[in-house]
Amino acid sequence: MVKKQKHHGKPPLPGATHSSGPNHNTIIKQPESGEGQDTVGPEGIALFPEIPPELGVDPLLECLLSMVVFISASDENLIDPKAADEAFSHLQRVLSKLSAKRLARMVEELEVVAGWVKDQGLGMEAVEFIETFLDEMGVDLPS
Repeated sequence: MVKKQKHHGKPPLPGATHSSGPNHNTIIKQPESGEGQDTVGPEGIALFPEIPPELGVDPLLECLLSMVVFISASDENLIDPKAADEAFSHLQRVLSKLSAKRLARMVEELEVVAGWVKDQGLGMEAVEFIETFLDEMGVDLPS
């Protein structure tokens, strides 16, 4: 179930700004020209760090986190804000289809990701992003 959207458009991301470009601590990896081989894509792209497979996090959740970060925090010259808002709304509608059992599993996995983010020293803003992810996405968790 999706509750009334708290925000119009994309969820706030830690330090996200579009006017002067994102500023996201280390939860977001932004390639710069000439940076190492492990990053690809244009400058200004926002990416969630890869979650190690040994954490047992569903790759679909990792994809969802990556897409929300990409949509929410990449520079406006890469992502049109109106298109991003529509894509974000679509993600919210799809999340509304999840069963209570699947949502419970997602909550458990987000707790694992939050612990990993803390262990990696990615900052409290990054931890807060993960801990409030479902709420910011408008997902109403069953009681």
